[in-house]
Amino acid sequence: MPKLTSELRPGAPHHVPEHKALRDAYNMHVYLPVPASTAPENMDAINDAINEAAITSTGAGILGATVELGAGDWLIDDTIEIRSKWGLKIVGQGMATRLIWKGASDKPMFRFAHARQCGLENLMMNFDADGYAGVHILRDNAQGSLGIPTYCRFINLVINCTNRASHGFIIGGLGNVDANNDFHYFEQCEVNGYTLSGWHLRAANGNSQSYNNMMTNCRAYAGTGGLYAVEAGGTFPASFAWHGGFVNANQGADFNLGRSYQPFIVEFVNSENSKRFILMNSSHYSQAIVRGCRWAGNAIHEDMQAIIADGATKQLLLESNSIGDGGTDTQTQLAFRNGAIVSMRLNRIYSNAEAVFSNEAPGELFGNLKITNEVAGTTVPLVA
Repeated sequence: MPKLTSELRPGAPHHVPEHKALRDAYNMHVYLPVPASTAPENMDAINDAINEAAITSTGAGILGATVELGAGDWLIDDTIEIRSKWGLKIVGQGMATRLIWKGASDKPMFRFAHARQCGLENLMMNFDADGYAGVHILRDNAQGSLGIPTYCRFINLVINCTNRASHGFIIGGLGNVDANNDFHYFEQCEVNGYTLSGWHLRAANGNSQSYNNMMTNCRAYAGTGGLYAVEAGGTFPASFAWHGGFVNANQGADFNLGRSYQPFIVEFVNSENSKRFILMNSSHYSQAIVRGCRWAGNAIHEDMQAIIADGATKQLLLESNSIGDGGTDTQTQLAFRNGAIVSMRLNRIYSNAEAVFSNEAPGELFGNLKITNEVAGTTVPLVA
């Protein structure tokens, strides 16, 4: 088993009693320097470290904790669970810390259950066997669980699903309508090779709410058959804000947007090789703001519809986006139908289709351009 050591990082007073007092009162740091040769040994060491460092969500005991994993390949054959913890994070040595999944196909590598202000930083997850997800954040109300899952942070992670894991991240409860599973933050996270979605809100059975999640400069690169960068469709409300980053090769749409109490926000993202950009076709009200994005359209669906907003309960603001392939023969269309409420301002649509709006025109059009041939510089105002 890897050696388990507890230590404070530089900056604390160099007196042993004060060290211990600070460690016990504020921040326990548990360091596992090297992985063992077998998955069971690694699991024992990591779970022991979590138990030594962690506090429960009651707030009793120490106020924060860190488990640090050294460089190397950490074989993992069962879910690492952080349950009813407050302020615990697991960090690695960048991409030199690799967690290799060897477990069952119906389990995630990490489960954050009833965890508050916990998270992962600076490590890589690779799936060498089929798995459910890299990270599942949930409230399941299992007996003895404390607190609600909120404000967890995931920074500088790479999840290589390798066409074996269905999802990178899942945010949602199981068997409860209002999970209070909200306000989670993702920065510089890459999810590659997923077979369903990079981020999935509400859990796979779709019976949970999750609000105000934020993805900053993240990447979602679909694997074989991967459907969505973010799957937020369905009947139970959710919301997220996606800022910057890159999405690629999604076969359903980059962003599937269902019921929302507040707007979904998608801005400054770059997309290539996806079938659609935005899909809003659930039976419930949904509101979205999409601005400052580039959607290449170089693998657009055969029906040529880059964006679909279907129904009078849909409200969509498109502002300062570039949508469509800049080649000489592109038929990009936007499908607004059944009374969808759409405002378009200062967008560029690359299309030589006779009618860009395949069904209904937006209710508001201001300063939009239709570029029929980028090489020739053929540009006309986009009108209804």
